[in-house]
Amino acid sequence: NRRDDAIASFVNVVGHEPEGLEEPESPEDLVPATIEELIETALDNHPAMKIAESDVIAAEQQHNAAKALFYPRIHLELQGSHNNNIDGVEGRNNDALAMFRGRYNFTGGKDIARRQETVSELQQAMEIRDRTRREIIESVQLSWNAYETSKEQLKYFKTHVDASEAALVAYRKQFNLGQRSLLDVLDQENEVFEARINYVNGQNEVAFSTYRILAGVGKLMWSLDVPLPEEADTIQEL
Repeated sequence: NRRDDAIASFVNVVGHEPEGLEEPESPEDLVPATIEELIETALDNHPAMKIAESDVIAAEQQHNAAKALFYPRIHLELQGSHNNNIDGVEGRNNDALAMFRGRYNFTGGKDIARRQETVSELQQAMEIRDRTRREIIESVQLSWNAYETSKEQLKYFKTHVDASEAALVAYRKQFNLGQRSLLDVLDQENEVFEARINYVNGQNEVAFSTYRILAGVGKLMWSLDVPLPEEADTIQEL
């Protein structure tokens, strides 16, 4: 049955049978109020976006370093002397010198090739960043649609449960009065049972879509109080 299938799937993923399970608290209060806020939060916090942005910054710095070789380095040099009775000549001999001096450290074809290489690396990093941005936006939009749909369906499932349970109460009263058969009551009890199953499944769907949204904005592990490795903390600080 479904329970046995669920247990088998759990063991396959976790490695042991479930025990001491507790219903998780809903993290819906962490979900942004609008799709626009959701997209903004995702682009600001998603680890993949942070990595892509860091790669672009690193590529820009490499490109700037390669371009710097094509410009002279300007130095301000100051010199001075204060002498007295030099080389048998009596009296003071003072000198002062100030100059700007430019120096090139250009090595020709090697520097040109390096500059072209950094241009290619920068363009590639920017393309990856832009593609990552589009993928994140698409992902959170799909997650948001699933979240909104699951919440609307849950309202319907709750209404169905309430109506089915009210009908069952009425059927039992009518059965006691001889106005309903036992088969009618059993059919209605089955209707209530199916309605409750749909409602529980709907609750699970809302929870899953909520976790999906939190994953899309890079806050899933944090919402579950799962400790992150040090590398993850470094990425969050970028």
